[in-house]
Amino acid sequence: VSITRKLREICKALNLEKEYTKDQILEAYLNVVNFGNNCQGVEAAAQLYFDKSITDCSIAECAAIAGITQNPSLWNPLVYPENNRNRREVVIDAMHDQGKITDKEYEEAMNESANMTFVGFQNADDDDDEDDDNGYVQNWYIDELYYDLQADIAELYGISEDAASDKLFTEGLKIYCAMDLDMQNYIEE
Repeated sequence: VSITRKLREICKALNLEKEYTKDQILEAYLNVVNFGNNCQGVEAAAQLYFDKSITDCSIAECAAIAGITQNPSLWNPLVYPENNRNRREVVIDAMHDQGKITDKEYEEAMNESANMTFVGFQNADDDDDEDDDNGYVQNWYIDELYYDLQADIAELYGISEDAASDKLFTEGLKIYCAMDLDMQNYIEE
């Protein structure tokens, strides 16, 4: 990291704080940060890992999610549950040391952490009807859009198409296209 880059980051942060409150900045960050498994934002992470809203998560569950951000691959609870346990307990310790949680909450969170399980991906094959895929039909337009974007991003950044695909699915990009989904469904019917 260069001094120039650090100065640029400091200036951007100061300008950002002029326009938004710290709560708004934190909310925006928490809605786009990567939590592993192509999961963007805390609500998506809570749904994936615990099958509940982030507002319903316990202190230990929140610590498990918060601990992922620094290194989503290493602390991915579905792939490395023991790494995630170590990290979330560091987070719980820090919360206790900083007076954010009481001694009782700390003990409860540590006990829950020791026995934590994760929901993970829901298996679509669990349904009795093998052909039931919630009505999803592969769309040629979206497929072509994806392939075009993948090629364009690879060319723009000088990276492989696999790396471009990763960017598409992990960097919180919003993609707008000209397709009218209602009209497309009508035409296909």
